[in-house]
Amino acid sequence: MPFLGYHLGCVFSKKIQAYDHYIAFIFLMIVGINMLKDAFSEEETNYNFKLLDLTILAFATSIDAFAIGMTFAFLEVAIYQALLIIGIITFLLCLFALQIGRYLNNKFQNKALIFGGIVLILIAFKTLLEHLF
Repeated sequence: MPFLGYHLGCVFSKKIQAYDHYIAFIFLMIVGINMLKDAFSEEETNYNFKLLDLTILAFATSIDAFAIGMTFAFLEVAIYQALLIIGIITFLLCLFALQIGRYLNNKFQNKALIFGGIVLILIAFKTLLEHLF
């Protein structure tokens, strides 16, 4: 997404900046509310993210990466070096988070869903408020 944002930054930056925070807010709220709903449901579930949930979450979080890419377009940044660093760090942090998630899921499944849902909702409001004020 930073690569795409970099190349489209000059063309679409003003149009996207006008409403990107609303899109991120809506998607993060949807996933956060669904996580809270699942945590408080009465039925016993082996919680796995559905493909739609993962797609919505990926899109919502990649809007920020797209915005960073647009910022790179206005700065004199070595784009390929920046993308390599972003990719490596993201990959390593995802592997680390996956291992932590597997460990914590076995111990704190519903509490983790509640915590994760609340965090996503707070991030949604933070994203919205940062752009409004």
